[in-house]
Amino acid sequence: MIFALLLLLSALLISAMAGYFSIIGLTLIFSAAPLQIAAMGAVLELGKLVTASFLYKSWNKINKVMRVYFTISVIILSVITSLGIFGYLSKAYISDSTNIYSNEIQLNTKQELLVVEKNRLQNLLNQQTQKSSRVIDKQIDDAQTKISKLTEDIGILKNSGNSLSKDIGPARYIAELIYGSSNLDIIDKTVRLIILILMFVFDPLAILLVIAANIQFAGLNRYKEHENSIEIDKRAIFNMEK
Repeated sequence: MIFALLLLLSALLISAMAGYFSIIGLTLIFSAAPLQIAAMGAVLELGKLVTASFLYKSWNKINKVMRVYFTISVIILSVITSLGIFGYLSKAYISDSTNIYSNEIQLNTKQELLVVEKNRLQNLLNQQTQKSSRVIDKQIDDAQTKISKLTEDIGILKNSGNSLSKDIGPARYIAELIYGSSNLDIIDKTVRLIILILMFVFDPLAILLVIAANIQFAGLNRYKEHENSIEIDKRAIFNMEK
């Protein structure tokens, strides 16, 4: 009995979490009507579990059309739940990765400008050795000022990038483990793989645990019925002996 209750509790908890992620993910996809989408998602999540339980208990009692329709409905609802989970987890990752991408773009731009200014300064220094003038001296000062500012900005962006990278540190390590690389494109690919794995495990596991709980409770009921029949047989035999 305890194990059957544990199965049922696990199924409900996993389904509740999957439903929560799915509902939030669907509201992000259909952001124009969040309350309506949330209500629809909650009702469909409940209906999915009830339908799965009904199919197990009444498979041999209902006609073929109902079996096919209910089975397809459960599968489609599982897919919808999985898509909602994908949307939720993707949004959670994108909020971090967007800042990292923006930081990296700024860093690359500053580094390219720094190379240009250093080349410009070198050309001006070469011109100064050949013919010195106030114009060239002023341009040299401007180039040195820009190089100093760009170097300072690059340092700040690198420190900011290191701080932002901590947010996706685990994903970076997993990317290195799977693909042997940890650039941002590979990290994106790794995160998508992890989300897909969660999608294919989360909701199907909840449905199967509900069915497993039904199986356990059905076994307990059969055991009680068997005990009751034995008790009745004992009473009948006792009465016959009397």
